[in-house]
Amino acid sequence: FSESKILHYFVQMALGLHYMHQNKVLHRDLKTQNVFLLGNGRLVLGDLGISKVLDGTMDFAQTCIGTPYYMSPEIFKNKPYSYKSDVWALGCVLYEMTTLNHAFDAGSLNGLAQKIIKGRYPPIATKYSTHLRDLISKMLNVSPNQRPDIDQILRKPFIKKHILNFFSDVIAR
Repeated sequence: FSESKILHYFVQMALGLHYMHQNKVLHRDLKTQNVFLLGNGRLVLGDLGISKVLDGTMDFAQTCIGTPYYMSPEIFKNKPYSYKSDVWALGCVLYEMTTLNHAFDAGSLNGLAQKIIKGRYPPIATKYSTHLRDLISKMLNVSPNQRPDIDQILRKPFIKKHILNFFSDVIAR
């Protein structure tokens, strides 16, 4: 995929997640298998079977749930987690879109947990912009406090351009 195509799809996922978070819903199982491409080229986030509604924006969930490759360090550490865990998972999906590999991989669940907790993943090819590589790096920060939220991601100038293109395309149809 070209960077432009990756960002075209990423923006759709980020807008979907933004809508969910604005409505106090955690997805909790965001992964490539739960992103569906419609015939019209639009993406839909699916499988909300384990999503959770949080009462307040500062609420945290505490169940260990989700697909291991996309689970945030705080979940593996059995710590409370919030919307930033969905941002981590979206970062994992974005990483996969650039490399066609999982960001974190291991032969066992224990090995995977250790890699995720350390936050070490193979580098992304330099054919992708510094903006994109930096965004992935921030989304995969092991500290949830250092991870951007969806609002911060959508406000990035290089992302805004793709949001405008997406909505122009929607209006044109």
